[in-house]
Amino acid sequence: ESAENAFADYFELTRQFAQVGIFAAAFPLGSVVAALNNQIEIYSDCFKRCKLMHRPLPHRQLHIGSWLQAFDLISMLSVVSNLGIITLTAKYMDDVLGSDREASSVLLIMVLLEHFIFILRVFATKLIPQVPKWIQNERARAKFLADKESQLKAHEEHAGDTDSSSSSDAGH
Repeated sequence: ESAENAFADYFELTRQFAQVGIFAAAFPLGSVVAALNNQIEIYSDCFKRCKLMHRPLPHRQLHIGSWLQAFDLISMLSVVSNLGIITLTAKYMDDVLGSDREASSVLLIMVLLEHFIFILRVFATKLIPQVPKWIQNERARAKFLADKESQLKAHEEHAGDTDSSSSSDAGH
């Protein structure tokens, strides 16, 4: 049942991200409404999990799987959708291109802006690490401590084996 709940939660977040992202230019208050909805959802889920349910067994996951690809695709569609809405409906395009603008020039500007944003996105993806440095440091520290502990246990076991074998040799 928990896998179904996780799927439903991710699906709800993906749907909301798509609605807010793709139609941000048409309905800018959508992000505020979504944030309020998420706050209410957090409190209701907290109440439900703390008061009405038993504690679920944790299942560790390294990443969110294919949902990340869905969010990535939605973000790219959002760029295209919002640029289309802005360039085709905004009055300031008349100031840039003149009132006798052609559809091809508006489309060209939209495609150039879209490509520019996608190039910025690639650079940001390359420049910003997937895992923050402080998390990398904590993982390395935890691995070091675990390795050190296992080495210490192995050394103690080895020392215990040699003590028992030397005492049995002395008795014979």
